[in-house]
Amino acid sequence: MAKYIGRIGTKKQVFSYDVTVHWIQLALTIPVRLNVIWKRSKWHLGKKRIETKNQNALSPSSGSVEVNENLTMINTLYMDKNGKFQRKKAVLTIQAIVEDKGRKKVGKVTFDISQYREKNLNEQIFSLEDCPDKKAKICLSI
Repeated sequence: MAKYIGRIGTKKQVFSYDVTVHWIQLALTIPVRLNVIWKRSKWHLGKKRIETKNQNALSPSSGSVEVNENLTMINTLYMDKNGKFQRKKAVLTIQAIVEDKGRKKVGKVTFDISQYREKNLNEQIFSLEDCPDKKAKICLSI
């Protein structure tokens, strides 16, 4: 409820965002295929979910995989009376697909997408959160 009260007096603007996933560096002990998912809030009606088309193979010996895919989603931002956009959290989840065992979340990256409305982000490296490998990284452009 507080989220909606904070929107009183703001202007609603709709933007299309492109997030390019360049590569993922992750140390695992078994070979897996990786998938990157950008999911809209669980409270949003329709629960939009966008994921990479290819499931990229990650071998334990290499520890990194080239993804080079775009994820595009339409997001609504709210501009306050001072001309600044309110925070809008975006979460990319990295999912491992293990042969004969199914899917398992191996990490995520969270960022404020409203910061990238005026300026684009070119190949910035983020650390993965909630990941068994504490040195895991992902390279993104927004």
